[in-house]
Amino acid sequence: MPTADELLQTAEQSFEQGDFEQAVTLFEQAHDANPQSPDGAIGMARVALMLGGYEDAMVILDRILRFFPKHAAANTYRGVVDEGFGRLEPALKYYEKAAKLDPRLPVARFNLGRCYGQLKRWKAAVRELQVATRQEPGNVAFWYNLGIVCQESGDSAKAIDAFSECVEINPLFVDGHLTLADVLVNAKRERLAEEILDNAAQLFPDEGIIHSKRAAMAARRGDPNGAIERLRQELEVDPENVDAWLNLSIFGMLAEDLEVAEEGAVKAAELEPDGWRAHYQLGMVYDAVGLKDQAKNALETSVANSPDSEWGPRNNLALLLMEETEEKPLLRASALLEEAKTHSPPEETHIALYNLALVHWKLDKKKESQAYARQAAAGPPGDSVTEDAKRFLDNFS
Repeated sequence: MPTADELLQTAEQSFEQGDFEQAVTLFEQAHDANPQSPDGAIGMARVALMLGGYEDAMVILDRILRFFPKHAAANTYRGVVDEGFGRLEPALKYYEKAAKLDPRLPVARFNLGRCYGQLKRWKAAVRELQVATRQEPGNVAFWYNLGIVCQESGDSAKAIDAFSECVEINPLFVDGHLTLADVLVNAKRERLAEEILDNAAQLFPDEGIIHSKRAAMAARRGDPNGAIERLRQELEVDPENVDAWLNLSIFGMLAEDLEVAEEGAVKAAELEPDGWRAHYQLGMVYDAVGLKDQAKNALETSVANSPDSEWGPRNNLALLLMEETEEKPLLRASALLEEAKTHSPPEETHIALYNLALVHWKLDKKKESQAYARQAAAGPPGDSVTEDAKRFLDNFS
């Protein structure tokens, strides 16, 4: 018959391997073998926490704390319960108590540091997480959370060091590679970020997000063809990724490869027929190749599928309708632009206003045209549309 300590050791191994059913059985057996020790029950609570059973964990931990109020591990996991319920301040009290009761308990310092980070108490968060990494230097989660806190507090150098440590400890930790690359980009070290991602792509060829980030890096350095190549790799892994197909279309247009642009937009529209983004992109592709009727049809679908807050499809459909000379399409364009004006962000409202000035000019409504042009001319200084509106006002002098 194994001893309580032996059962606890085997339970920990099962817990680390993610076999929570076996772990809880062994923790229960350890508790039955030595009911005077809280360790088996704490293990049961940890399993409950991992499975999202915060109520069950709270019942177990509250019972433990009635008999062992100064047990550091029980206090820190009781803090995890409160944190799980969104009660950060009560959680912080448990974490602080646990760290005070046993300053050498790594999980206590780790949870305290995490909580400080969520409360944006950056200096305290970094301090506690640094202590945790010194106490347990091989723990990837400790280093990763230290990196997050350093990144959020604006210390890119320390964040890079922490995420680099993650990758060194566990080269198969995908998030370590991805987050390290993100921090390097923020630190203006794009070349090294791209090297990290290229290496990650070799290690994890089936992780689509890595290829997506590599495509973004290629785009940053002005290489749309490189972005297309990497998006192709992403789509081999995840062929139903609508965003990847849309990005393929966008970069196809940037590369002046309209076949690729059409391919991406058509496939995205097939995958998301009731959405608006793919039809919007398809409309722009058809417009670029001079297929005006197809462009209008695609944009009409985009407008029909989009919420009122999306002003782009309305503005672009109006521009196509403004190419016509009959009154009916021009009036439709005017109505679309009024909607676009209402829902466009403040920094872009002048675009819809300028287009309203143009359509009212075509409708021979010069007074209204002039009024819209004046509003558009008050747009962002130096903006090309603002300057166009100012020149357009010369028509009224």
